[in-house]
Amino acid sequence: MNTPDELTSLITDLEILLREANNYIIANEKHRTTLQRIYQYLGNLQQQPQEDRVEKLAKVISESVVNKIETIKITSEINELKEQITELKGILLNQPGTTSSPPELSPTKNNQNQLTQIKSLTDLLNPELAILPQNNDIWYLGLDFGTLGLAAVLFKANTQQQYPLFWSLKNLDGLVNQQSRYPTLIYRDSVNDSFVLGGVELPLDTDIIIDNYKCYLDWSNTTEIELLQHFCELLPKLFLQLYTAITPELSPISIKQALGRLQGIIISFPSDGSDSYQFNLREGILQTHLIEESGEIFFLEEAIANVLGRYKDEQLLSGWTLVINGGNSTTEIALVNLPENWQQLTHADFKLITLGYGQRALEQDIFTEFIYPIYAEEIPKINSELPRPGKVEQLKRYQLDQYLQTYPFAYSFLEAARLINLMLEGQEVFNLSLGDYPCRVSRQDLQQVIINPFLTDLDEIINQLLTQVNIGSREIRQVIGGGGLILGSKNYLLTWLGQKFPQTIPIIDTEAQNSTRVARGLAYLPLFPQVFARSRHQYSDYFLLKELLKTIPQDLFTLEELMQKLATQGINTRVCLKRLLALLQGQFPSGLIGADFTGKKSLIVSAQKGYYRVNSQLSDYLKQTLSKILSETRQQVSEPLLINFIIPNEHS
Repeated sequence: MNTPDELTSLITDLEILLREANNYIIANEKHRTTLQRIYQYLGNLQQQPQEDRVEKLAKVISESVVNKIETIKITSEINELKEQITELKGILLNQPGTTSSPPELSPTKNNQNQLTQIKSLTDLLNPELAILPQNNDIWYLGLDFGTLGLAAVLFKANTQQQYPLFWSLKNLDGLVNQQSRYPTLIYRDSVNDSFVLGGVELPLDTDIIIDNYKCYLDWSNTTEIELLQHFCELLPKLFLQLYTAITPELSPISIKQALGRLQGIIISFPSDGSDSYQFNLREGILQTHLIEESGEIFFLEEAIANVLGRYKDEQLLSGWTLVINGGNSTTEIALVNLPENWQQLTHADFKLITLGYGQRALEQDIFTEFIYPIYAEEIPKINSELPRPGKVEQLKRYQLDQYLQTYPFAYSFLEAARLINLMLEGQEVFNLSLGDYPCRVSRQDLQQVIINPFLTDLDEIINQLLTQVNIGSREIRQVIGGGGLILGSKNYLLTWLGQKFPQTIPIIDTEAQNSTRVARGLAYLPLFPQVFARSRHQYSDYFLLKELLKTIPQDLFTLEELMQKLATQGINTRVCLKRLLALLQGQFPSGLIGADFTGKKSLIVSAQKGYYRVNSQLSDYLKQTLSKILSETRQQVSEPLLINFIIPNEHS
């Protein structure tokens, strides 16, 4: 037994547990397991020499757990365990005269007619003694995971009431402000090469600020696997900050109770988001134990959430509606014909498309066009080809980000670019001193060089959507705008909208509305389950690939035979046929095939007319890769995920 390592692990787990502790701790299997480990392990420690860590652990348990967990109600048969309680306290405090090993805890019969109260750790150790709170509150959490910040809204389904969450955070001046978005920045210590969550500590002068790590969760950049591992380790710490949130309508204890009773978490994601991105975010949440089942974590497109966030908004009209949600990383666009009764809306009613240009790209362009030329002789040279202003060009922008995340000074330039864009919303020319160098930018320059090329691409995409549903621009009744890119370029956008859709009513959020709009829409999803992409939730690409690898025959086969085999295993091949065929052709979740694989990347090979055989080299490689990934995660993708939104029939 490796005592120091196990003790360190237990202390870490216990400190996390205490931060989350509330009346419903016993309803959480992970917390019960941690307490049982502590209980069993301390008995074995009696034969070990005294160490500071042992004393610390005993003190934390005896003073914090035994005395501070609030009173809970359990069945009257708990009186039969009084002797065991006394023995446990002796073990915790290492008092003489106790048994050499912890007493056995035997289950008791529940009798909910006779209740008593107790405040001891032992009462929490037996899951059969736990009964859930006596109210029927049903809670969901909308989680807008943005590039720069995390917004969260609790939704009480019984009353259809929402509770936006806020955080009290220090700014660089040391002042505490209440914020509706918890920062998702990461500070990379360039000296020690370590990573710190942005909202926990303030950056040092030598820190490199990473403000777009969201893109790394896609696993698409195989050269950045080490970075991805660091970011995935920080994700649970980020999501645990929900326990530090406040809201005017609920007490801190009530917030923790609600978080402990979540029936589901709904997360925002771009319409072209990958399964790898969803897999990593889902794993980060499961590690926090906010939710215990993968199927209780849902992903909803940001543009759809923007619409749902206006539920009960009398300003919104029925009819053809265009949604432009310009975030930091992407611009999400949706076209939908809103009915009078939103219960008639389905996911198929939304025509969705993602434009890979957002606020981050705009700031990059301001930097490369107006700031970098001034400093070109003073700072390291950018060796990669620069992206064209206003254009997507993701590879070039990724390479530019690699440069910006190499030097501590780079984030200051991006902040200067953000300031230039902000100031030109209200004035024609802005002069900025960057050290000893003056920087002068006009609104006309910004519009001609950067904004107009972006609007040209946006116009082309919108025309594609209009053609897809066979309507003209004059049939658009209203345009909804949201997101940091839209707010920061509102004047340009309103002018352009007035020219393209002169008959429409533009609806642009204020900054306060925008900060929680998408999170509100996510939280409302249980009321409109029909707008959820059910088949993608039930059958992830990871699950389908795992089933294919298990099912593909070693002999010759036809695609019809393969689909029949999958159908006999309970898979609805009709709703996921397109993705099954894509997987067979080699379109796998990003990052599964590394640079070490040099063979053919199609899972099946044509043998003769209508018949195929498995690509054994690739099949074996994928089996090993999946096995390694799943050996380190809580997700096992062994079954289709269930969908069960619980909404009371009557409000309480």
